[in-house]
Amino acid sequence: MRMEQTQWRGIAVWELQSADALARISCFGGQLLSWQPAGASEVFWCSPQLQPPRPLRGGVPLCWPWFGKHPHDPQAPAHGLARTAAWQLDRVQLLEDGRMHLRLSPLASLHPGLAVEQQLWIGRHLEQAITSHNVGSQVEPLSQALHSYFQVADITAVRLLGVDGHRYSDALADGRLELQQGDWQFDHQQHGGRCDRIYLDVAGPVILADCVQGRRLQLQAQGGRALVLWTPGPELGQQISDVGSGWQHYVCIEVANAGTDTRQLLPGQSHTLQQSIHLLD
Repeated sequence: MRMEQTQWRGIAVWELQSADALARISCFGGQLLSWQPAGASEVFWCSPQLQPPRPLRGGVPLCWPWFGKHPHDPQAPAHGLARTAAWQLDRVQLLEDGRMHLRLSPLASLHPGLAVEQQLWIGRHLEQAITSHNVGSQVEPLSQALHSYFQVADITAVRLLGVDGHRYSDALADGRLELQQGDWQFDHQQHGGRCDRIYLDVAGPVILADCVQGRRLQLQAQGGRALVLWTPGPELGQQISDVGSGWQHYVCIEVANAGTDTRQLLPGQSHTLQQSIHLLD
């Protein structure tokens, strides 16, 4: 295993490589930016314009300890505090099965009642977990997401399997509940191609099928039953400075505690949200 702290696209990262995979994690936000299993192409999309202290668009931003807008403070930053904090690498080791195991934590406390840590298991498959601990004396609300930007050849030619029959809250229709019928596919006619949904009670795996690349990716959540699906579509994508024409080459599929799956942590209680990602072909 090789590990070094270096610069990638102008930001400080930890770069790790084993016989099974190459990965890069940003010191800013503790954010997994790149994962390339041996013999495969890059899994995550990342904007060519990474400009801290702005949140980094790409890889897997950590939305914590709230997802979306703060429930009570309209001045608080969207998607919480973790993705713009400095993180430290507490532990790295090569496991007997060849996977690289990392443990990371913020350099400073981000919330008076909650502590957080992240773990990564990186190899031909990827596992990622974020664990929250209530270190205070009162109940703490928690909503969060592993905000994965999956790279695709052309979003207009992908399908998401495993959501058929699930209800979803449509943020572009004032949160109206709808029922998914069939696989999800990009639809120019609905919201101009934009999609911003929270699928509810998703217990099983979902599969992202990239018909142009001929690649299928399986995503399984643990500790969360909400699945967020987001793409800006062409009009909004072109208006976002660090997206532009890149809107067509990613789709965000996020395991989450959000919507009806937000949590309340009692004093001394911990909760882990985890995702497992497998390349099927």
